[in-house]
Amino acid sequence: MPDEQAIARDVLTRAMVTAVTELEGFEGGIRVNAFDALHQARTRVRRMRSILSVYSGVFEPGARRALRSRLAELGDLLGTARDDEVRAAALRERWEAADGEIAGAALHRLADDASAVAVLSRAAVLDVVDSPRHRALLADLRGFVGQASAGLDAAGPVTTLARRSLQRAGRAVGRAADLAASTSDLDDLHAVRKAARRVRYAAEAVQQDVHGASALATTAEAVQDALGDHRDAVLLAGELRSWSTHSQDASSATVRDLAESIEREAGDRLIGLDVLVSAIGRAAERLG
Repeated sequence: MPDEQAIARDVLTRAMVTAVTELEGFEGGIRVNAFDALHQARTRVRRMRSILSVYSGVFEPGARRALRSRLAELGDLLGTARDDEVRAAALRERWEAADGEIAGAALHRLADDASAVAVLSRAAVLDVVDSPRHRALLADLRGFVGQASAGLDAAGPVTTLARRSLQRAGRAVGRAADLAASTSDLDDLHAVRKAARRVRYAAEAVQQDVHGASALATTAEAVQDALGDHRDAVLLAGELRSWSTHSQDASSATVRDLAESIEREAGDRLIGLDVLVSAIGRAAERLG
């Protein structure tokens, strides 16, 4: 049950400690190539970065900025490995569902190549996870959240902070969506996704203590998922189209047709996006 008297410092320290602990657990999963471990580790990094960004007033500014920068480096590494993992899985799924032996053979080769890249990306993650620098990051994170927060908002009620901070973050989603609607640029759409993701993780961090935060997180997740599926499909279609253009393979035309089909699927993921984005703003206004 939400606790309207909860102090911001206590709630957000708890959320950060949980994220660090879970990150360490999923790093063990990466070592044994456990299902979804890369994705879950990346999520914990993004969760911490969102907390440090949206609730910046709770934390000591210098240490917060330094840790966000170091987490960004780790997040980029995990993100590349996870994207390569997703790409390999998507190509393998398309290969398994392919109609025709010739197209299937082409997709099989592409899937095998993508799987090899994913293996190398995961190995790069393991090199970092097992390094002294990474162990120092984990120690610094624990030291950071284990001390009393020094920001101006640390001692105030979390409900007041969450309402103000999440409404501001929600408006950022709306501004990003307005820009993307005018450009239809993939990078601008990705900016909307990142802004929605920030709202989601920041809302989840306080959902035990703030009325409406869970609903806001769910709404933001819907935007994040729709745009994530759209981006994955666009990038996959682009890869297939590029291959079909430059290949002399007999399956080129079939692969190009598949790329066009995937592009149509991508477009479908944007239907109703404006409604979902508007729902984020409404949910943020109902907080507390």
